[in-house]
Amino acid sequence: MKKINIIITALLIITALNACKKNVDADQPITPTPIPNPNPTTEIVKDIYVGGFENETWTNAPANSPFLGSYAKANARVWKNGVQMPLTGSPFSSGVNDVAVLGNDVYAVGTFDTAAYNPLNQIMVKPTIWKNGVPTFLSAPGKGGGCRRIEISGNDIYVAGYEYGISSTGTGIVWKNGVVIYSEPNTSINDIKVVGNDLYMVLRQGIGSGAAGSLWKNGVYTNISSTPNTAYPTGLAVVGTDVYICGFKSGGQFFKAMLWKNGVETELTNGDVEAAAYAVTVNNGAVYVAGRRKKNLIPGNPNNPLLYTGVVWKNGNELSTYNYYPTGVIDGMENTGWLGIEFVAGTEYLVGFSDRTLNIATGYYISTAFTSRAGGTANFPFTLTNMAVTAGTQYGGVKANSMFITKQ
Repeated sequence: MKKINIIITALLIITALNACKKNVDADQPITPTPIPNPNPTTEIVKDIYVGGFENETWTNAPANSPFLGSYAKANARVWKNGVQMPLTGSPFSSGVNDVAVLGNDVYAVGTFDTAAYNPLNQIMVKPTIWKNGVPTFLSAPGKGGGCRRIEISGNDIYVAGYEYGISSTGTGIVWKNGVVIYSEPNTSINDIKVVGNDLYMVLRQGIGSGAAGSLWKNGVYTNISSTPNTAYPTGLAVVGTDVYICGFKSGGQFFKAMLWKNGVETELTNGDVEAAAYAVTVNNGAVYVAGRRKKNLIPGNPNNPLLYTGVVWKNGNELSTYNYYPTGVIDGMENTGWLGIEFVAGTEYLVGFSDRTLNIATGYYISTAFTSRAGGTANFPFTLTNMAVTAGTQYGGVKANSMFITKQ
């Protein structure tokens, strides 16, 4: 599981510093190429594609174990309008981290295990792109790795990910139509955008106090924070002359959810509870950020809560929170998180997941993948498309990592 959830956890495991890169101080302005603002009022949703994974088996723990059991055989999934599409998965483990559509072709990127998991032999995990369900490995011979993001510009397909050998540290990689165009040791690329002739990436480089959260544009690195070692960028949007980056930042009691606009940072949370932001978009001049934060401190309980609620921030302020499962079920012990956000004709679409720690009826842990559309009633303000095996009744072990909305 931990290698499939690379999109969230990989930011924290970068292992070395490359000293030869060109860096620009955070106080220098970011100057993207101006582009026309899109007109969302003329768009109509055609189809919604979601990429993620699903655990196919569950094994109960022995009777004397304090644990309930464990999942096995996570496998890559792409859903179209909530219905699973054909896709060749691994006999061992696989997962989709991002999905995109070009014409009639559906692309997904992620990881594909070619052998049983062995932490000492990571080359068996291959960075993979699926086209209409058929996988192709992108790594060089003798290398392993994974893919995090896909971006299509015209007929060109860009994939951002990482590559490593048996014992080497991670190297950030960008493939264009299957050919490596960027390679940087000790780098974690977390999002990529193509705007005209410009290529943008947000990434994390180095280890310890030497690590930095950066924006990369056409070969130039810009530290996104005045204290770059504290910044962990996760998502990117380029609108007109503005560059928006979301993520999280260390330095307080807990990680703070963050937004950076052209190098100016906004703290979305104050550090009282741990939080992170994973996606950013702009709609009608307002900036929306999606992520999650731990639930508010329980009165009379000095411990920080263990579980998260999905959050949307608008212009730096918390707009909404969301838990899929009702409160009162094992005291509402669940994790919910938003990993993507988009607006079409002014309507908000979100993609994410929710994990409930325990189901009273079965004793099983539940994990649910879903998309959500703003609307509905005041008591249930979202319309859900749920991709769980049997939603809300048994373990699912399902997670949605990304979505792609086609329009007409």
